[in-house]
Amino acid sequence: MMNGKLQWIAGVLCSAAFLAADTLLEVEPGTILGDRWNRNLHQNFSTGSSKTGVEAVSENGKTIARYQPGASTLYRLSGAESCGTDNLTFTVLARAQGDTGEGYLLYAGAGSHAKPGIRLGLRAGKEGLQAYGLFVAASSSEKAKKFVSVPMKKEFRIEPGKWAVFTLAMNRAGDLQLFVNGELVASQSIRQYEKENLYPKVPLFATQLFRGRTEGGEQIQIDIAELSVRNELMSSAEILREAKAMLDSMEKK
Repeated sequence: MMNGKLQWIAGVLCSAAFLAADTLLEVEPGTILGDRWNRNLHQNFSTGSSKTGVEAVSENGKTIARYQPGASTLYRLSGAESCGTDNLTFTVLARAQGDTGEGYLLYAGAGSHAKPGIRLGLRAGKEGLQAYGLFVAASSSEKAKKFVSVPMKKEFRIEPGKWAVFTLAMNRAGDLQLFVNGELVASQSIRQYEKENLYPKVPLFATQLFRGRTEGGEQIQIDIAELSVRNELMSSAEILREAKAMLDSMEKK
């Protein structure tokens, strides 16, 4: 994958990380929890979180967002008007534990296999924690099956209670690729949908956590320290370098 201009960003989000020049969003979710979103403001893309199920927790000098099932956060983006035809890269620094449930770490559309968009998700189940990516083409339907899913390969594992960096890269002329801690864990072509506009209107980007089966054990809990949305692609080396920097930032006291 090719990346555009890169610049070094230092600040409250990434103590050491390479970010693309065309970064649409970079945020530490724990810092915006006081801005409670209102359903009536969705069209204005109000940044903030649901009133219950999410709290700000301080750890190693960072403010992280701790999500329980039912919680959500919406994000205001700048320059997202044309992202329906852009290449996109989602990056999330997260930590999860639990036996059942699912979290949409970051998504815009793709609430189902019939709603156009892209989703970076994490499930808890019998096989442990499993990350996945989902691309749903425009003008889709459940029967049309115009979607591409990239579940994490079973030989890879996510350790409960440990920080991990999840990266989903959408190359409209190539593949949908999922990385965990900078390592490629799943990939599949989406080239056939290159010309489709996923977002005729400016999309709403969000994080959301869902409850699993009540008999399935401990409900999933997810902490998120950092996330970003770019309308650029990164090379594999850049993705790995950023993942290492983000993980290092959580170990510093």
